[in-house]
Amino acid sequence: MITDLCLLVLGFAILMGGAEFLIKGATSLASAMGIPALVVGLTVVAFGTSAPELAVSVNAALTGNADVAVGNVVGSNVCNIFLIIGLSAILANIEIHYSVRKKEMPLMLGALGAMWLASLDGIISNLEGILLFVGIVLYLGLSYVQIKLKPEHAGREEIEDEVMEQGSENRVHLCVAYILAGLVAMVFGSEWIVNSASSLARSFDVSDLVIGVTVVAFGTSLPELATTIVAARKGQADLAVGNAVGSNLFNVLCVLGITAMIMPLTVDNQAQQLDIPVMFCGCFLIWILMLLR
Repeated sequence: MITDLCLLVLGFAILMGGAEFLIKGATSLASAMGIPALVVGLTVVAFGTSAPELAVSVNAALTGNADVAVGNVVGSNVCNIFLIIGLSAILANIEIHYSVRKKEMPLMLGALGAMWLASLDGIISNLEGILLFVGIVLYLGLSYVQIKLKPEHAGREEIEDEVMEQGSENRVHLCVAYILAGLVAMVFGSEWIVNSASSLARSFDVSDLVIGVTVVAFGTSLPELATTIVAARKGQADLAVGNAVGSNLFNVLCVLGITAMIMPLTVDNQAQQLDIPVMFCGCFLIWILMLLR
């Protein structure tokens, strides 16, 4: 138990350090390439910080722990929408971008609704996994087209001095290096946290579904949490919100899609009747608050 506690603390330290590198690289890349921070948050940062969810869910499916795979996605989405966006609002006033209110949130609710519908028969099949994955491909294509059609929205935020001193090409390479270093650190930190926390939970005879929805889900959401804290502290509220919304899209369409493509996932009754409805209704409530400003 002492070893698990030490790994837990060390994992948190590595996670926060990785978040610093990730935000530094992501915001600098947005400026260097003329891409709005919101778009970077919805794509690069969101998908990068959701890498632990993908690794955990695929591993859980391959080892026959479907409850952990489904619970991980559902719990992570609940953490993203309540904890991440809630904490962002506590740390800094957030002006929700028009695109988030009118495009990303409806798309996210559509993805969550599709997951809920697919789970009603108690199993998410290979075909349903393929359809979910097609959804993330279409979303990325739409985001790319919008960037190309609206170059006037490109932001040029102030970037770090050492990045500015580099040439344009070297600057982008340095930004990518920061992002990759941050993601690697966050994946390792999250893995240590999840493994140690799960070990501690099992010592108290907690079920796999509960571990998936709570301990594992919170643990794999830590990159998003760390990113949000750092982004809010640096005044990058758009990036923080985009990270949470984009991560939810990625979790359902990509993580759950790929996992179900590998192996059909059985959905526990508790997940059908409680966890998934809470996830959907919570996201719907947040969207209403965004529309009401």
